[in-house]
Amino acid sequence: MLIKRILSLINKTFNKIQTIGLRLTISRIFYKIALFLATPNKENETSIKQTKQGKIPEFEQIIINSLEYHNQKTIQKSTDFSKNICKPSALEFIWLIPYFSKGSGGHKNLFRFVKFIELFGCKCTIYIVGDYDRLISPEQIQKQICEYFEPINAEVKIYNPTTHGTKTNILVSTSWITAYAALTIDADLKTYFVQDYEPLFYSLGSYYYLAQNTYSFGYYHITLGQWLTNLLQTKHQVAADFYHIVVEKDIYYPRNQINNQAIRELTNNHSFKIAFYGRSVTPRRCFELVSIALHLFSQKAENITLISYGWNDIPTVPFKCYNVGMLSVESLAELYSVCDVCIAPSSTNLSLVAHEVMACGSILMDLEVENTSYDLVHLENSYLVEPNPQSMCDALLELYNHPELRQSLKAKSLEYIDRLADWNEQGNVFHQLINQKLDEIYSDSNL
Repeated sequence: MLIKRILSLINKTFNKIQTIGLRLTISRIFYKIALFLATPNKENETSIKQTKQGKIPEFEQIIINSLEYHNQKTIQKSTDFSKNICKPSALEFIWLIPYFSKGSGGHKNLFRFVKFIELFGCKCTIYIVGDYDRLISPEQIQKQICEYFEPINAEVKIYNPTTHGTKTNILVSTSWITAYAALTIDADLKTYFVQDYEPLFYSLGSYYYLAQNTYSFGYYHITLGQWLTNLLQTKHQVAADFYHIVVEKDIYYPRNQINNQAIRELTNNHSFKIAFYGRSVTPRRCFELVSIALHLFSQKAENITLISYGWNDIPTVPFKCYNVGMLSVESLAELYSVCDVCIAPSSTNLSLVAHEVMACGSILMDLEVENTSYDLVHLENSYLVEPNPQSMCDALLELYNHPELRQSLKAKSLEYIDRLADWNEQGNVFHQLINQKLDEIYSDSNL
């Protein structure tokens, strides 16, 4: 039997030499020998290796400590009703906030509401939750908040997941990880300041479910816009109210004078100008969809200027465009003012950008989906398209070929903005909702 196998191998080797030559045959033989020696014999591999054990990531540590604390402590609607309590004359707020970067729209909005609450005479304290720049102090973070976003008086502290026992009147979570941190702090009222449906920030996996779980913590939800309130009420059966999405009319209005040199140079012509939100690192902004649509459009339109903004580095795109990167609010208003169309889709909650574009006299192009239906009306204050590149390309071509349609839609958008309330009114709404819920809690505690 062994002799037959040896003779068979010799015969195969001889045939190979005739087919591919001696040198290549020898090379292949040595390759197979090396591969055999490098491959472990799995039949003899019986040892079990212990995995490395290391430090728990900070996000996971926050979740673990919060759940452990929550499981050890009996909480009834976030308040101890074992004795009567009275509503204090001056309310104290703790805001749990993830660290930020300059230009964050979500942080701009939440610090706006911190400022509103301070104007009502309430004391606010901010706790930074999760990873942050450890080279700077809480005092320096407070200065950053005032420089980047809003001038506030709130003291800034760093949240420690192992420290418990802090108490306040109103505790405000502002993201899903801060909602876990809120489990470790006692408050008369725990509020969830919801600006988007955060599970949709992730693929269907661990973080999706970890974010979704926070809507079952029993907090009182106050949302940015009506879509989120309806979503939370129907999907999660939670207590939720909302304030409206509006715009800073003293910043966002049609600009006649353009001070930003880059914008002035790009738009100093009579071309058809399109600005598009180029934040490619944020999937919900649909960068790829917009990029394909603009490529299709650029093949059919002449004398056009395409301008990306919102992120300093964008991927290679298959059309000629200019990137102006992250801009100040003043420069944003100038960019919107000189562009015929601004494409700023958001596949989750409506972006604050939507109303800012309209207020500057540009045409907003967004997706015709359920989350935009509460604020946007096709051909009344926006041009809505199906979420596919061809639909967006066709829409751009219609606006490109019909200047009278552009003028009509710009005028209607400005009329719509004129009818909108302002952020001060939304600050009043937020304060009233908090007080109404507190009155219910304090009233129930004294029954």
